[in-house]
Amino acid sequence: MIFSEIILENFGAVFNSYKFKVIEQRCDFIGVQSKVCKIIIARNQLENSNVFWLGVNDKDHLVEIDNELLELYFHSKLKLSQVSLENFVENLHEFFQFEGKSIFESATYISELVEFDLKRSESYTQNILYRQVIESADIAWENEDYICFINMLNDIDYNMLPSSYKLKYKIAQNRK
Repeated sequence: MIFSEIILENFGAVFNSYKFKVIEQRCDFIGVQSKVCKIIIARNQLENSNVFWLGVNDKDHLVEIDNELLELYFHSKLKLSQVSLENFVENLHEFFQFEGKSIFESATYISELVEFDLKRSESYTQNILYRQVIESADIAWENEDYICFINMLNDIDYNMLPSSYKLKYKIAQNRK
């Protein structure tokens, strides 16, 4: 059976009860929308993976509901990523019945989810930038380029620095 048909067969009653309409359907993809939210469910045959996105229907940002988000935001042990199609359908059904039931009823709830996801993404990006600065500062330190080392560390919050970098910072200030 085609993936989108499997989804409609298993979730058609849920979608109908919350007045979702199918907005797009292909063999490996289905998008539904209500007055409150938009849901996209897709399957990647090559990777044997399934994906579930959720968002407010009049906004562009959709949140991928992956295993990490399920645990962090919904406090759920369910798995949607990297599971078989059968497990995906079972777990998504359970999610819709319990943890995710409120997503059908409140655009505010979904907006809060989107905000949470944006903050999580921003934090992830900041962490990458922080590590890049630290790596560049390490190279400057190894090359005894203390001015560059100081300038690198000036770009990040001094209080976030490990104590070893604070000590190196003081040493670099004396050696510049």
